[in-house]
Amino acid sequence: VLKKCLISPGLTFFATRHLRLLLRTGVLDFSKWGIELLVKQLSSSDPKIVELAIEILDEAVDDKDCLLSLVSYRPAPTLLPLVSGKKLLLRLLNAEEGFTYLSTVNSGSFLRQELDSWMSTENENYVVGLEAMLTEAHAPAPSSSSPIAAPIYTPPHLYGQLAKTRLGCALLADSNLFEMVEGLQVRRFSGFAKRSAMWLVGHVCASVHGLALLDGREPTMARNMVGYFVNTAETSRCFTTRGTAFYIAGLISRTSEGREYLAQLGWTSPRDQPKSPVCCISMPTVIMAAIPKGDKLLEVPDYVCKSTWSLILPTFAPTVPYPTGSTEQEVIQLLSKAPCGITLRAAGEAIHSLRIKSPTKFYNRPLVIDILRIMENYQLSLLIRQLLYDVIDGATFDDAFFDALPVRKQRAMTWVFGSSAASSSSNALSHST
Repeated sequence: VLKKCLISPGLTFFATRHLRLLLRTGVLDFSKWGIELLVKQLSSSDPKIVELAIEILDEAVDDKDCLLSLVSYRPAPTLLPLVSGKKLLLRLLNAEEGFTYLSTVNSGSFLRQELDSWMSTENENYVVGLEAMLTEAHAPAPSSSSPIAAPIYTPPHLYGQLAKTRLGCALLADSNLFEMVEGLQVRRFSGFAKRSAMWLVGHVCASVHGLALLDGREPTMARNMVGYFVNTAETSRCFTTRGTAFYIAGLISRTSEGREYLAQLGWTSPRDQPKSPVCCISMPTVIMAAIPKGDKLLEVPDYVCKSTWSLILPTFAPTVPYPTGSTEQEVIQLLSKAPCGITLRAAGEAIHSLRIKSPTKFYNRPLVIDILRIMENYQLSLLIRQLLYDVIDGATFDDAFFDALPVRKQRAMTWVFGSSAASSSSNALSHST
């Protein structure tokens, strides 16, 4: 009956969705007959059916028998154009049989091409997507919804999938893995590049073969990298980096070797069930114990903000003298007082009123330069900076503008467009902030 429903118009979607229910209820021998039915749905002409079948198969391959069953049916490479389809194929790398099959896809070039893609851009794209999911999950919930954050499941990472088998590790040895490990150890990376490298190495450390691959390069490399993540989680001054290290410690705790390394560093990895071999979280054994300052996971180190402007010039001096009572003079006076915070709202309302009366005044080159100087030298909150960007919205940044700056043109471009623009061509630019 189920087979007939799977090919009956109007019932196909509901019958396919019913296969997910059967999977979750643990029906007998689902890996033998259920996977076969789902694989047939992958050839459906309805993209909704294909996507649904991929979702169910992605859930099913958590079971080793279902994974090997799916590999035996050799899912068609036609899934590659679909993002979800490519992720499903990558999950086949959990087994050596899956690696052997994928080594034949696209005339044997699929895995090499994927590895090259991940070395160039895909790893960064992975981290961007994962951080976006984490941000959404931890965003303040509306009062009408549940305050509990939705669970986030780590998407498959090519390096992590390859590290689960010996054959995959052999391919990883020819990647930029050890370059990333060295970059983290010598502190070559910072910011987003550092977090990207951390996720890449962390996924490799989440498997037994991955840890062995690191130790094969250097006897204590695996232990050192686990220690690096623990130290970063406990002492990093960047909370985004600290959070990344904390999540990676959870990945490492999935193996007994990883849990042993973490335990030696004073971290414990509880399981959801006492007999379960899998756990996804690791925490310091004693979080707030009387241990040396700076080693506590939840401790916020003291930080003193030093204002460069206050050390150089206590008051703001405009680039050119503005006429008394002019719009430009009033704007500078308002913005100079804005950093105190108390007058922010009043300053915003006053500047908004001035823009309505004299919009072109805000595009004058000296005024725009002074606003940029305020942004460079004052301690300003994000709201105030947004206000300043609004003030110069519509101004033109061309060669004449940069030539008028009282500093080198290279630095001026960095002011406005960031460091990447400083090395770009200095042709005429028109930019609306």
